[in-house]
Amino acid sequence: MSDLIEKNANNQRLPLIPLRGIVLFPYMVVPLIIGRENSVKAVTYAFEKKLPLFLASQKKKDVETPEPGDIYEIGCVADIIEVINLTNGMVRVLAEGVSRAQVKKFINNPEFYEVEVEELKSFSRDEKELEALLRTLKEKFGEYISMNPKIPKDAITTVAAIDDSEKLIDAVMANIPSQVPDKQAVLEENDMNERLIKTLSLISSEIEVLKIEDDINKRVQDRLEKMQKRYFLNEQLKEIRKELDEGESDDETIKDLKAKAKKIKMPEDVKEKFDKEMERLTKIPNMSPEFTVLHTYLEWLADMPWGVYTQDNKDISIAEDTLEKEHFGLKEAKERILDFIAIRQLNPKSKGPIICLVGPPGTGKTSLSKSVAHALNRNFVRFSLGGVRDEAEIRGHRRTYVGAMPGKIIQMMKKANSMNPVFLLDEIDKMSMDFRGDPSAALLEVLDPEQNKAFNDHYFSVDFDLSYVFFITTANNLYNIPVPLLDRMEIIEIPGYTEIEKKEIAKQFLIPKQKEENGLGGFGISFAEQSLLDIVRYYTKEAGVRSLERHIGKIIRKVAREKIKKDIKSVKITPQKIEKYLGLRKYDYTSMQKMPRPGVIAGLAWTEAGGDVLYIESSLFKGKGNLILTGKLGDVMKESAQIAYSYAKNLAPKYGIKQESFDKYDMHIHVPEGAIPKDGPSAGVSMVSSIVSTLSQLPARNDIAMTGEVTLKGDVLPIGGLREKLLAAKRGGIFNVIIPKKNEKDVKEMEEQILANLNIYYVESVDQVLDKVLMNQAKD
Repeated sequence: MSDLIEKNANNQRLPLIPLRGIVLFPYMVVPLIIGRENSVKAVTYAFEKKLPLFLASQKKKDVETPEPGDIYEIGCVADIIEVINLTNGMVRVLAEGVSRAQVKKFINNPEFYEVEVEELKSFSRDEKELEALLRTLKEKFGEYISMNPKIPKDAITTVAAIDDSEKLIDAVMANIPSQVPDKQAVLEENDMNERLIKTLSLISSEIEVLKIEDDINKRVQDRLEKMQKRYFLNEQLKEIRKELDEGESDDETIKDLKAKAKKIKMPEDVKEKFDKEMERLTKIPNMSPEFTVLHTYLEWLADMPWGVYTQDNKDISIAEDTLEKEHFGLKEAKERILDFIAIRQLNPKSKGPIICLVGPPGTGKTSLSKSVAHALNRNFVRFSLGGVRDEAEIRGHRRTYVGAMPGKIIQMMKKANSMNPVFLLDEIDKMSMDFRGDPSAALLEVLDPEQNKAFNDHYFSVDFDLSYVFFITTANNLYNIPVPLLDRMEIIEIPGYTEIEKKEIAKQFLIPKQKEENGLGGFGISFAEQSLLDIVRYYTKEAGVRSLERHIGKIIRKVAREKIKKDIKSVKITPQKIEKYLGLRKYDYTSMQKMPRPGVIAGLAWTEAGGDVLYIESSLFKGKGNLILTGKLGDVMKESAQIAYSYAKNLAPKYGIKQESFDKYDMHIHVPEGAIPKDGPSAGVSMVSSIVSTLSQLPARNDIAMTGEVTLKGDVLPIGGLREKLLAAKRGGIFNVIIPKKNEKDVKEMEEQILANLNIYYVESVDQVLDKVLMNQAKD
C-alpha cells in the first residue's frame, strides 16, 4: 500500500478516522469499533473503493465531534483487513498499520473527514549509535516481557529476529501501555536515534512501574501468609488444649467481655443475642476485620446500663427546696415535677413523663432540666437536636456499614449509666430533614410511652427500654414541630421574665455567680435595686437573662480592675455609676404623655422581650374619606384599624360627629417607631378611642392605657400577654389600665407585686372604654 502512495506523487486523498485513547503504529493490527456516523461512512467508502484509511488520534478523547484542531496531524495509513456490520448501526473494522503519514490539507466533505496526506520518511544521524540503541532496546524489551505475564514469552524470540530499527520500535510500542501523548511523540519523530531514545525512556518507565507492582504484591502476599499461619497455629493450639482437657483458650479481650457480661443483668433476649454473637467471635481470627466489627458490637451491648436504676428522691419538700434554690419563678414547670414525685410514691412503676418546655431564648429551659435531675436525684444527659437532619443520628446505622455506631439515644443512655435518667432533647424545633431521612419521624417512637419500652436501634438489633426515662424537650416555638410529635408531649409554656423577676434573678443568682467567676467571691460588692432595674430597662431588651448576666459580668470585671489598682475594700453600684461602667444607654421605654391630647391613646403591646406602651395617633384632613395606615403594621392590625373605623361611624351621632367628616375627610392612623413591625388584634380599643377622640375633638386622658380586641358590634374580646402589658404600664408611669372583662380571671392569678398601685377597669364594650378615656363628653 506504500507503493500506492508513491504512484500518486507524494500526496494522496484518504478518509480520516479520529481515534480515541489509542495510537496506531505501522505493522500493528488492531480491531476498531466505529460508532460515529461520519466515521462509519468513511469506512464504508474506503472499503467500497478499496482505499486505505488514515487513522490519527484525538488530542482529547472526550470530544464527541472533533474539529481539525482536535486531531493530531501525524497518524498512520492503514489497510482494511475486514469489515463487519453490527446490529446497532456500528461497524467492526480490523485494520493493519502500513506507514506513518502527515496531514497536509483537510478536504471539505460533508459526509466524513477526508484529508490529503504525505508519507513520512525516517533517517539516522549516527549509524553506530543507532546500532547500540537497537541492542539496548531489545534487552530492555526482553526484561519487560519477562516481568509482564500478560505478554506471551515467545514475543522475545519474535522481537530478537527483527533487525529493522523502525519495525522494532513499532513492535515495542504496540506492546507497552503508555499514555497517548507519549506514544504520539514517538510516532511523530523522524530521527531514528531520537525515536529509539524516546522508546527506551518509555519502556524503562514501564519496567519501574512493574517492579513497584511486584513489590506491593509480595508484601500483600507475605501479610496474608502470616495471617493464615497465625490462624492455623491458633486452631492447632485449640485442638491440642482440647486433647489435654484444658478447654479453649480465649483472647484476653474476649475474656474481659465475658467477665463484664456476667456482672450485668441483661434481659433474656439480649443475653441470648450476646451469647450467640460471642460464640461467633471465638471462631473468627482476631486479625480479621470482622473480628473488630463484632467485638465493638459486643462491647456496646456489655457497656449498656442493663437493669441499673438510680433511687429516686421521694421527699417532695427536698425536691421543692432544690427547684426553688436553683430557679426563680417558673411555677407551672416546678409544680409538674412535684406532681411526678407524688405519683411515683403512689405508683413506683409509673412511666416517665415527656415534657416540652416552650419559651424564648434565655428563660432557663435547659438549666431547669438540670435542676429537675438534681431534685429527683437522677443522672442527667443532654442531646442537642439543632441542625440534626439524618435519621441515623437517632436510630444509628446498621452494622453492615463501615464505621457503624448506635444512634445518639443509645449513646446518651450509655453515658447516663442508668435506665432512668433525666434525658434532655434540646432545641427540638430546630431539626430539619433531607434525602437521608426525617429525624422527627424517628423520635415518634422515642417519645411515645406506648412504644419506647421496646426502642429498637438499627445498630443494636435488640429492644431497649426507655419507658423509665424522664424526657424533657425544649423549643423556642411550636410551629416547627410536626403535629404527631407535638401530640406525644405535654406542653409547658415558659414565659419571658418580668422586670421584677429579672431583678430578683440578678440578686439571687447572677451577681453571686459573676462574683465567683471573676475572683470577687468574698469581696463586698452590692447593687442598688434601682441600678438593677436601670440595667434591665436601658441596657437589655430580651425575654431571658443572658444579656443581663453579661452586663452584670462587665460591671464586676471593671470593679475587679479597680480593686487591683486602688485596693478598695467594697463598692456599691448606684444608678449614677451604671453609665460609667456600661456606657450610654442603649434602649429606652415609652412613658406617659405630659398632657391629654385629642387622638393620642396609650395602647399596650406584648413583645418577646416583655411588654411596652404603644401610642396610637390619628389625624383628620380634607380628602375623599380614605383610611391611611402607617407604622409598619401587620395584616391583622390593619384589619383591626378598619373595624375600628367602621364602628366609629356608628358612634358618630352620640358624639356629635357629622357624616361629612367620613365622606370629605381622610383619616390617618399612625403607630410611632415605624421601623419596628407591629401586628395583632389587641390594639382595637386603642384605635377606636383615637378615631372617636380625633373626630369629636375631645381630648383623651393621658394617664390611662388600654388593651383589647374589638368586634364590628363594639364588643371587647380578651387578649394575651396581660402580665407583661400591666408591667409596661407601671414602668411608663401609667397606673390606670383598661382591659377586657374576660381577662379578669388572668388578673386573679397574678402576684400582688404586679398589681400593686394599679387601677384596673374591666370593660365589655367600646362604650365603656370611651366613657373612661374621653374628657368633657357631650352626652346625648
